[in-house]
Amino acid sequence: MNNLDAINLELLRTFVVAAAHRTFGEAARARGVSVSAISQQVKQLEAQTRLALFERLGRRVRLTREGAALAEVLRTHLGQVAAALEEASGAVQRLAGLVTVGGPRTFGGHFVLPRLAPLLREHPGLRVDQVFDVPSALEPRLLDGALDFAVLGRPAQLPGLETEALAQETFVCVTAPALLRRLQGGRDEAALLGWPWLIFDRDLPMHASWWKAAFGRPAPPPARVVSATASLEQLQALAEAGLGAVVLPDYLVAPALASGALALVEPRASGARPPRPARNTLFLSWRRGAPASARTDAVRAALLAKTAPRLSARR
Repeated sequence: MNNLDAINLELLRTFVVAAAHRTFGEAARARGVSVSAISQQVKQLEAQTRLALFERLGRRVRLTREGAALAEVLRTHLGQVAAALEEASGAVQRLAGLVTVGGPRTFGGHFVLPRLAPLLREHPGLRVDQVFDVPSALEPRLLDGALDFAVLGRPAQLPGLETEALAQETFVCVTAPALLRRLQGGRDEAALLGWPWLIFDRDLPMHASWWKAAFGRPAPPPARVVSATASLEQLQALAEAGLGAVVLPDYLVAPALASGALALVEPRASGARPPRPARNTLFLSWRRGAPASARTDAVRAALLAKTAPRLSARR
């Protein structure tokens, strides 16, 4: 069996140049190498292919029939292979091509694209697609290579993933001003337990964080859930309609608070302990050892830039 797996492009390029000249000396000058280098590479290619590619006639060489046939094919296709390799190498080095970023929908609109917008404007060949899902669904896709990056509400849990803190968001409790006036009987823990609540899901990710910051203990399941809706924007609309209180990121509800469509629910903790801000850290994750490229390096740097504006709308 011919040892074809060991043949590299350098040997083939040398052969094509040698085939185009009368002597190995002429080929050596064309390649910018020594005559012995040309001769050794041709002999190596002949040994690996088990073909006599040249007939030696003193100082001159002449292609054999097999050598001439191989040279004709290589002249046609080797340039295409080299061009394809150069194009692929250039694509890795250029700020162009597709980068996929997974994460939560609302955070992506308020944070990811604004940070990437200057990069996208400067490099028209760069494209960033966002995929919206929960961390448990995003991590396997990241590990499988379907995503380049994922924004997670916790550090990555699957082995093989790198994680770096990305941003911190603050949760606030809001409701419609009219409902807040009707529920003025109290804002301590016991009173709030009886309020109508709107929640993102039964795991209470934002609700529980806000409750623990406000009262120093885990949140009991709300006695009255008006709606569990996996859309922050729809939860906000339900709250503005006066259907219940909801815990949401402050950057999302800042315009509605400013316009008076929503009002803050300020908790009143018992004892001397004042309520603390409810904050959550988001993380950027990527595959450990993933091939580097200019486009992924630039996207990661833009997302992790320390000089970017703060996400939180309130101090």
